[in-house]
Amino acid sequence: MSGVMRDKQGNPMRETARYKKFAAKTVLIAALSVGAIVLISGASLIYALYSLITHFMDGGGVQGLLPFAIPGLTDGPALDQFQQIQDLQNLDIQ
Repeated sequence: MSGVMRDKQGNPMRETARYKKFAAKTVLIAALSVGAIVLISGASLIYALYSLITHFMDGGGVQGLLPFAIPGLTDGPALDQFQQIQDLQNLDIQ
């Protein structure tokens, strides 16, 4: 806000300076909070992607990612076929 805030009669308003301080502090706190949330979520996303990629590059499959079995995802013919292909590729490398 710039200039002088005035009421209907043209007199300067009494609490303008206090309101400006309050508004500046509120905007600062909101900006810092949003920045921290974006920074933390971005870092956790990068860590999750890094973990996922390194797990698959080390030869792990879907079963190693999940601590529990999900029917249809961790057991099934498509996953068994994928695991066999992974095993064959690992044999060729070694």
